[in-house]
Amino acid sequence: MALESLGRMKEKFAEFLEPLVESCLPETVLRAWERSRSVEDSSSQDSVRSLDKLLCFLRNEVQSEEMIKLARTGLGVSRVSHPRSQPDEPDCSTAAALVNFQDNSGRRNFRCIFCDKPHNSSECFSARKMPIEDKRKLLAQKHACFRCLKIGHVSRSCKYKVKCLSCDKSHYTIMCADRESAKSNDENTVVSSSVLSNQSVINETVYLQTLVLKIEHNGKELKVRTILDSGSQKSYISERVKLLKLRPKSKQTIVHDLFGERNQPSLPFSF
Repeated sequence: MALESLGRMKEKFAEFLEPLVESCLPETVLRAWERSRSVEDSSSQDSVRSLDKLLCFLRNEVQSEEMIKLARTGLGVSRVSHPRSQPDEPDCSTAAALVNFQDNSGRRNFRCIFCDKPHNSSECFSARKMPIEDKRKLLAQKHACFRCLKIGHVSRSCKYKVKCLSCDKSHYTIMCADRESAKSNDENTVVSSSVLSNQSVINETVYLQTLVLKIEHNGKELKVRTILDSGSQKSYISERVKLLKLRPKSKQTIVHDLFGERNQPSLPFSF
């Protein structure tokens, strides 16, 4: 081994391993280990024996912890109280820890306050579909700010500088009440226009545009009313035009096919 090549025998390995093991122990376990060493007879200073004592102490601690958990489980106690290793650390509310937390790598992660997913609350797609009142109630329940969507303060004391892209006010666009009102008005306009269109189709009477014309022939003048039908494929005149004694240029027989496979008899028409 590498240590043996340096002149370190196996019984001397403990002088390197013991400090490494102690540096990995929690503070509470390390304090208990120091107390146990102070009450023992320290007549022997052998490092191997000291490492053996440390391993034996850790083995006893693990067995004791397992026995305590087993006893509490049998008594129906689900939660075991442990002393805090850092009493000076400030308390953090569970809601705040849910929104913003840090993993072991030290990188800051975000939790959406609306859907509890890993993204910014101001970019939540689910919150865009929620009514503004429901979003305000949810923020109030979690004691969050209406302006910056963060927990721990209210909008009156908020120091974050945010700006709405819709109304230029101090809040995120996802919390804009004016934008939701405009969207609601657009939906009502579309619904109203569609209802008017349906009502016009149901009406049995159809009014077409009309126009008054003057027809002159051989010094005679006649006023006629013209009906403008953009859906018609041919133009027609009434028999009243016979008063002008017009001569037809051609004749054609026309058959009208109606819906329901009903046909009218063929009639000659002059042009």
